Amino acid sequence: MSGGNDCIWVTMPYVEKGRKKNAVKWWGDRQATIDYCKLNLPRLCKQWGGDPNRVIVCGFSRGAIGTSYIGLADDEIASLWAGIFTFDHFDGHRQWGYPQDDRPSALKRLARLKGRPVLVCGQHPEKEGYLENHLDLADFTFLKVPTGKIFKIPGGAIQSPHTDMWMHRDSTYRRQARGWLKDVLRSKEKQGLK
Repeated sequence: MSGGNDCIWVTMPYVEKGRKKNAVKWWGDRQATIDYCKLNLPRLCKQWGGDPNRVIVCGFSRGAIGTSYIGLADDEIASLWAGIFTFDHFDGHRQWGYPQDDRPSALKRLARLKGRPVLVCGQHPEKEGYLENHLDLADFTFLKVPTGKIFKIPGGAIQSPHTDMWMHRDSTYRRQARGWLKDVLRSKEKQGLK
């Protein structure tokens, strides 16, 4: 998303029950994952020179849901983010079968953003029928990314339109997403100078 410039990219794990390994399905021990993030994000910013006021939480697929389900689980963790970027899925759009996956719970989490920016990307960004009625909760930007037009699917190297590989190919969509990121980070930098 950053093109390898001006950002520190950290992939946080979902922590499995027992807190000894990464979860490969859903969230593992949700509270352990939340605690891990709260503990390590400030440490990583300090260690690598990141600005803790300019952290964007990003996610694809399960990770897109996790930006809110984990990243907005309580006020403390929600305060860590300058914004959210999601691709293909969004917390509360549908129920998946884990605790608090219902729309009212998701909207309660989303309210913790208190108007901060969110870029919702996907083949079918979840505006219609869901977020369009809740635009007051965040500063939403919606970006439809037709991965089926960006890649030859099927038949090419990418076999499914449900892919995050579109960020590796120059396109109007990638430029728009990178522009959103730069704008959010620039805005937070200016706020920090006041």
